[in-house]
Amino acid sequence: MLAALDAAGVPPGNVVLGHLARNPDYHLHAELAASGAYLAYDGPRRDTHATDWMLGNLIHAMLEAGHADRILLGADTPTADRLDPNGSPGPAALLNDTAAALTRRVGEDAMHTILAVNPGRAFAWRG
Repeated sequence: MLAALDAAGVPPGNVVLGHLARNPDYHLHAELAASGAYLAYDGPRRDTHATDWMLGNLIHAMLEAGHADRILLGADTPTADRLDPNGSPGPAALLNDTAAALTRRVGEDAMHTILAVNPGRAFAWRG
């Protein structure tokens, strides 16, 4: 997919690949990050995703490999029932629970990069 987009004039640095935690293949993720694409780990804390428990290990490994500037987090809230801040997955749970757990694992500087710096770069207007 990245090669096809690149051939069409869309460089990997302008691509966000989502739902990657569903296939927690570190080697694949490292290859995608090395291409310059952003990796969106969206959907943590959804009961239906069997790989969510691996998110911390995967992000830690990506950071250790030098790909901190390619990681994004998302809440994946396609329906209203996913927006409940009182325990359901969604933006509040992402920032309150998932980010807090990841901060304990990887540190505040890495989380600032993931939650503030990277989205600013990934979604900057390039008009």
